[in-house]
Amino acid sequence: MGLWKRIVRVFVCRRKSGRRGDKYAAKLYPKIKLVMEETKPYLNPEFSLYDLAHLVGTNRTYITETLRKHNTCFVTLKREYRVNFLIGLLTSEPYKYDVKELALLAGFSDERRMCDTLKRYHPDVYNLLRSLVKK
Repeated sequence: MGLWKRIVRVFVCRRKSGRRGDKYAAKLYPKIKLVMEETKPYLNPEFSLYDLAHLVGTNRTYITETLRKHNTCFVTLKREYRVNFLIGLLTSEPYKYDVKELALLAGFSDERRMCDTLKRYHPDVYNLLRSLVKK
């Protein structure tokens, strides 16, 4: 085996052994979900991956890797929590809020962004919104 192959082999072995593995991701994912459910940081329109990493107590790389192992990403996670919160508002208190109020309460930056997101990813929730919003 040539010198170059040995150097590469040692580097690859060290890199694999130095990473936090599936055990860390298995512990981190429930912590992410707990933070999202208890503190509801997704209700802030400026909520970012850095904010989540700070709340969980790790860095953004581990958050991203953990979410990727659970077949999702930060944007999708944030969107799902916002949509579920919006559904809760619509079903618990129908006809109480207008579209702009719902967008701000659910953490979207404006009503246009909320409507575009719902039309694209959750058309059934968009139809629910149209039927249960204050006119």
